[in-house]
Amino acid sequence: MTLNLVILSPNGVVYQGDVSEAYFPLGNGPIGIYPGHTPYLGQLKPSGVIKIKEVTFPRFFAVKHGALEVKPDNKVIVVTENAVEASSYEEALKLAEGPSFKINLEEKEVKQAEVKLAQKQ
Repeated sequence: MTLNLVILSPNGVVYQGDVSEAYFPLGNGPIGIYPGHTPYLGQLKPSGVIKIKEVTFPRFFAVKHGALEVKPDNKVIVVTENAVEASSYEEALKLAEGPSFKINLEEKEVKQAEVKLAQKQ
């Protein structure tokens, strides 16, 4: 039995596939999810690392803000502001905590305003 995991960011699907287990950095502490887990909703830490285990090897994703939903049908959905795959846990942690990974809120607000102005024209 596996979990069907989807990691979504504003840029689209970052990861979609079947995994045997997954670990998420939640605001109230890390959580491991296995097939058959009870339904769950949680908020991701401001930055952290998602570790997933496919059939043969682990994969790591640096993430920034977001939410996790575990559905009763072994489907897990993560919606995050940013997600980048890394080759190791250490690399993912560096990415997640690095200044280049963090979105400047002022810059984000300017982009949102530009989009709204363009829509009105």
